[in-house]
Amino acid sequence: MAVKHTLFWGQSLALGSQGVPSLSTGPETANAWLVAANGSSSIPLQSSVQQQPQLSCGYRLSEARPTDRHLFSTHGLGGTSIEDLGKGGSSGRYEQAIDYATAAYGVESANGYTVEAVHAIQGEADQTFGTTFEDYLAAFTQLHTDFEADIDAVTGQGTVPLITSQTATWAYYGSPARIGLAHLEAARTVPGIHVVGGQYQFPYADDLHMTNVGYYKLGELHARVQQALVDGDGWEPFAPTGYTVTPTYIDVHYHVPTGVLEFDTTTVPAQPDMGFSLAGTAATITAVSIVAGNRVRLYTSQRVVEPAAAVGYGVAYDNGSVGLGNLCDGETALSVLDDTRLANWALHSLDALNLPDSFAYDVAAMYYVGSGGNLYAMTPVDLD
Repeated sequence: MAVKHTLFWGQSLALGSQGVPSLSTGPETANAWLVAANGSSSIPLQSSVQQQPQLSCGYRLSEARPTDRHLFSTHGLGGTSIEDLGKGGSSGRYEQAIDYATAAYGVESANGYTVEAVHAIQGEADQTFGTTFEDYLAAFTQLHTDFEADIDAVTGQGTVPLITSQTATWAYYGSPARIGLAHLEAARTVPGIHVVGGQYQFPYADDLHMTNVGYYKLGELHARVQQALVDGDGWEPFAPTGYTVTPTYIDVHYHVPTGVLEFDTTTVPAQPDMGFSLAGTAATITAVSIVAGNRVRLYTSQRVVEPAAAVGYGVAYDNGSVGLGNLCDGETALSVLDDTRLANWALHSLDALNLPDSFAYDVAAMYYVGSGGNLYAMTPVDLD
């Protein structure tokens, strides 16, 4: 029986703030345990207070691997920036996480102890404080580097994945989705960082915090990604991988975790253009449809030719305090909580098309824009 420790770190959402009453007052499995400061783990994974994401995450992981012993601990502080929560920050929560791992290793090293993953649920404070996209991306990347190095110094295990879910409440602050977009960019560009999905599809207790049901299902999604990594399947962000730009429409190509793309207007009420938007162009979206298992087509009012044109999903400002969209995948697995479908939902995204100046003058031109911003000329034929 190997011992696997999963750490949660972050702000109030990592702590399950407003997620009352707890839905996990008794353990759902017999092999998931809370870690104490001294490294002991004699208390079953449960809470009589509020629904932390670590609870349902732990239940799903321990169900998937019943012969392992699964340990969990959460280290967070509400309303705190990544600078203050990170290594050397004023909150001390990073150091607390490392201390817990060190203590647990001291108790369990003979039993094959490793830290299987760190889950980071954070970013709302940085949205409030005005942290830039670039600064947050650098800090989040450094957070992963620090956790991996400091945990490896204790256990000698090498890599440690950092798993996050994308902040959804940026609109509450009346500001662009900088931090959530930085989460996506980290998952696209930094090996070892994985973004679970959005948080916008869950029920909220107020404009910032989920209900107990929301936290329970968020934890299940975090477990899904961690288990996929353990199984060797990997996890790529549910986000655009490229764009085909034509005189009459733009196709958004997606990496789809499971099955094919779907629009769900039950879980999330129908949004304008299913959550898609254009920026930096005079063109508007006239219709939206799914034209293939991994492609959404945005029909446009006129040719999109501006070099600064960009395509967004879930980043429009008129959807209330949570950026919303209706795009999910075909995942049919059910939440253990209420037997409802627990699909994966597309991430907030805003990608520049970087169109060449010549595109405005070539009436038949088609371009494919890769996720790295590279342009490829295409034969002007419909991909269908």
